[in-house]
Amino acid sequence: MPHFAAAVVVVLACAAPAGGTLHAQRPVPLDTLHAVTGSRLVAGAAAATRSLDVFDRAAIEALPAGTVADVIARALGADLRARSPAQADLSIRGGSFEQILVLVDGVPVNDRQTGHFHLDVAVPLDAVERIEVLRGPASAIYGSSAVGGVVNIVTRGAASGLGARVQGGTFGSYALAADAAHSRGATAVRINAELDASDGHRDGTDHRTRQARASLSTPLGSGILNTAAGYAARDFGASQFYAPFDSWEETRTATLSAAWRSRPRAVVIEPRVSFRHHEDDFILQRDDPSFYRNVHTTRESAAEIVARWHARTGLSLAGGGEASQSLIESNSLGDRDEHQVAAFAEAAMGDASAGLLTVGVRLDRHSAFGSFLSTSAAAGYQMSPALRLRASAGSGFRAPSWTDRYYEDPANIGSPDLDPERFWTAEIGTELTAGPAVLDLAGFVRTARDLIDWGRLRGGDGTEPWRTLNVTEASFRGLEATGRVMAGGITLTARASLLSFEATQAGGFESKYALQPLTRSARLEVAMPVTACGRLAIGGSTSRRADGTAWEEIDARASARLRRIELFADATNLLDASWPDASAQPVPGRAFSIGMRMRR
Repeated sequence: MPHFAAAVVVVLACAAPAGGTLHAQRPVPLDTLHAVTGSRLVAGAAAATRSLDVFDRAAIEALPAGTVADVIARALGADLRARSPAQADLSIRGGSFEQILVLVDGVPVNDRQTGHFHLDVAVPLDAVERIEVLRGPASAIYGSSAVGGVVNIVTRGAASGLGARVQGGTFGSYALAADAAHSRGATAVRINAELDASDGHRDGTDHRTRQARASLSTPLGSGILNTAAGYAARDFGASQFYAPFDSWEETRTATLSAAWRSRPRAVVIEPRVSFRHHEDDFILQRDDPSFYRNVHTTRESAAEIVARWHARTGLSLAGGGEASQSLIESNSLGDRDEHQVAAFAEAAMGDASAGLLTVGVRLDRHSAFGSFLSTSAAAGYQMSPALRLRASAGSGFRAPSWTDRYYEDPANIGSPDLDPERFWTAEIGTELTAGPAVLDLAGFVRTARDLIDWGRLRGGDGTEPWRTLNVTEASFRGLEATGRVMAGGITLTARASLLSFEATQAGGFESKYALQPLTRSARLEVAMPVTACGRLAIGGSTSRRADGTAWEEIDARASARLRRIELFADATNLLDASWPDASAQPVPGRAFSIGMRMRR
């Protein structure tokens, strides 16, 4: 602690460069204007008609965050249940971790084997331009799994330059990152690489993560070709993660994508292809791999084409189709092959800054589960400069994962006879603006049929295995509020959410995942300049889960920028609070780190 305090003093005690402008001193509002999640037609449509958080690059660098998951955890309604920095489960608005869709630059990267790997993205944190978190369903746009929310990780462009970051701290943790970008005319290339490692906050939670990503944008014919490739290797202790054993796990993720977009004209055509390869090697007893071992390899290929038409009257139309194939080779799940095709259409009238109405429909055909129709409608209207109203409704579905259906180990047994989950959601909201203050309020209701959960008999001795089952019906109701005031270089942000639910559950069973949401959460953040070139951001939160577990935490980042060098010092869980993580083990205690970011 004394060493961290000294580091904070060094970070903040600096002199402003003469005549320089200090980007870190300017509060930057969340950039919703250019958010692309939730619509194929209108940038900013989700911000005008739905509930959306956007963390731009400035917001990301102001957070004590070392991973993409750390940033997402700050979104309202997000419930990030991390086991270690190498793996975390994400849910939004009381949904399960299987009911979230993760995109990278609009390309789905969900894992068909299990939602535990949805955040196995091959994107170093320094490669991220912004992260968009849409709360609520978007199945009419994206299909299966986009029923609880959508996360879109938008990567950075290629402004020429070099960058590096070094960081180290508690639990023997350290991180190294580097990037290089170059642009010439309309051609741009960017490369990012990152190493993140730690001894772990308790025995059996050590990890080592290596990530790299490369992207190229260049003119091709009458349009622009965007290509990207990523790779991530995660090795981590998985003690008590899924069963009461000192386990070990290694995952490998490789992604490829290519999209071409015609130049602006009456009709814009955009075809896209993508590929994801994921390997998972799980050893139940770390020191005895022969006792029980799962090895899975999944391959997912997808192709999509979209056509967009914009009329001068304010009407916009989009339509297209996609096809995907998923393969798995597994010693426990078997070798399986499934495919899916879909057709979709969307219409929009108006614009995001005044009045906007969007409607969408999508028909999915799944080789294992048949056909599903998803619909959506959303509207936003600027009543006055100080008042904006919005409302939306939609339906969606989620097909069971292979783990839901076929997984089996000494502590968990899947069911091959599961039915798909089906959902319906409605939301209303308003945004009030008064000078430098903004207040956003929203209420929603979501109903679910055939909700999938892992359960076991109540009152047992804890040795009974968890089994998958369909909960007959569940309904969720929630209220959310965000307030923000920006004045005098100081930004004050407050967020709060309340959730209630009712479920008809199989008799005598307790829930492991789907019926253990956050029922109450609140967070207060303040960011302010404290010296000529230093800035301090502090956040505190309180949370409560459906089972009665409650906790409070405080985190902070002190940073200072001198020309092309930024120094920062982070503190997390300053209260040294203890509560169970996703594996029912204690979360990391109080931790500190210091680092430096350089640009050239």
